[in-house]
Amino acid sequence: MKNPAEGKFIMYFPEDGAHAAYWKVSSSTGTTRVFSDRTDAVPDTAQRHGENDGEWRLRMLVRDLHAMASDPETLLAAYDARVHVITDLVNDFLTRLEFLPGPAEKGSITQEMGSRLSAIKVNVSQIPDLNDPSFSTLGGLRGRSNWTQVAMLAREVLAGLGYALEPPPPRSM
Repeated sequence: MKNPAEGKFIMYFPEDGAHAAYWKVSSSTGTTRVFSDRTDAVPDTAQRHGENDGEWRLRMLVRDLHAMASDPETLLAAYDARVHVITDLVNDFLTRLEFLPGPAEKGSITQEMGSRLSAIKVNVSQIPDLNDPSFSTLGGLRGRSNWTQVAMLAREVLAGLGYALEPPPPRSM
C-alpha cells in the first residue's frame, strides 16, 4: 500500500517456506520490518538533517542501486536471512523510482539517467520467477543471467550519476 500523502509505504511479504512473513513500513523517518517476534529498524533510511525530500528519495534510490550492483554474496549478507532479498529490493527500487523528484526539484536526475533507470525497471519486470524463494539464494542469484544484467545496468547508472561502487555493508539493507 502506497500512501504518499502521508509519506508512508507499507508492504506485506508473506511467508514462503524459506523466508518469514513480515510487514515493511517505509517513510522519511526510516524503514522498519515487523516480524512476528520482533521489529527491526533498517539502518540509515531516515531523512538526514538538512536533506530535503527529493535528496532523501534520490539517496535511497542510490542505496538500492548499490545493492543491485553488488556481487551475490555481498547482496545476501546485506539483508536479514528472513527477508526475501530480491522481492524486497525490487519493490523498494520500483517505489523509489515512481516517486523520484521532478526535474525542477533538488535531488532530481537527468533524462539520460531516467532512461537508464527505466531500463532496469524493464529488466526486473521481465524476470519471470522474481518471487521464487530460491532467487534469494547464492545459487539462485549466480544462476540467473537476467539478474546479472540488472546488476550491470545498476553499475552503469551509478557511474553515470558520479558514484563509485560501494557495496552495502552486512545487515544494512
